[in-house]
Amino acid sequence: MMKWTRKRDTGRIRAERCCAILAACTVVLLGGAARIPAAGPGAAPSAGAVLETAESAVDIRRAAQQLKDRWAAEAEKLTAEADALERELARVRWRRNKTAAFTADLEQKTGDLAAAEKAALTLRDDLGPFLDEGIQRLKTFVDRDMPLHPEARDARIRHLSQLADDADADFPAKVSAFLEALSVEIEYGYLTEADAAELEVDGRVIPVRRLSVGRLGLFALAEGGRGAFRWNPGSERWEPVDDHAARIRQAIEMADRSRLAALVALPIGRPTDAAEDAVK
Repeated sequence: MMKWTRKRDTGRIRAERCCAILAACTVVLLGGAARIPAAGPGAAPSAGAVLETAESAVDIRRAAQQLKDRWAAEAEKLTAEADALERELARVRWRRNKTAAFTADLEQKTGDLAAAEKAALTLRDDLGPFLDEGIQRLKTFVDRDMPLHPEARDARIRHLSQLADDADADFPAKVSAFLEALSVEIEYGYLTEADAAELEVDGRVIPVRRLSVGRLGLFALAEGGRGAFRWNPGSERWEPVDDHAARIRQAIEMADRSRLAALVALPIGRPTDAAEDAVK
């Protein structure tokens, strides 16, 4: 009986030691944050103490894991914010560099425009007097020339004079209008045209068909065949040329494209000085 009791006590002691060893291993594995309370010198910890120690270690491990999870989430958030800031910093640097490049380019273009403006103003000051002189010479030429489309030419000269004195009109527009007027005057010297007009002859205003053969001659045929006329540049008046009425009619029909082209002898005479100047 004593032997059995001794064996039972020995088994109990071995079981308590195994529990103590297991508890110590659990503490080590869970971080060693908890300590197993000692029952006394040379005494094995009780099962309740081991359980309490294990539960405390689990709580510590759980709290540590929660802290670790929160820190991981915070670290991920901070990493995302850091990446966003890096991208924003890269964009800011790009904008700064691009703005500096744009600023340098605009400064260069501004300098070029200022130089071009200065050159244009100098050119305007140099060519302005020549333009006014050219308009005046054109007006004098039109006044001395045969009366080709007098209404249109007078209106063109008035427009040029007003444009030359217009402070809001830029110089290129003035030059363009002047060159266009010169182009039209040159065309008058080469075109053969027929149009309807009214002539004042000997104090009478009569409707006519007018024919211009460049600047070689200007003719008119009264409606109904009641007379034919030729512009005399010397006397600056219309003079009758009834003997050439049939030929003038034929030329007008050819200009109107109602008659086939043919050779027609018209009383042109010698070109005037104005015509010679136009040809030159």
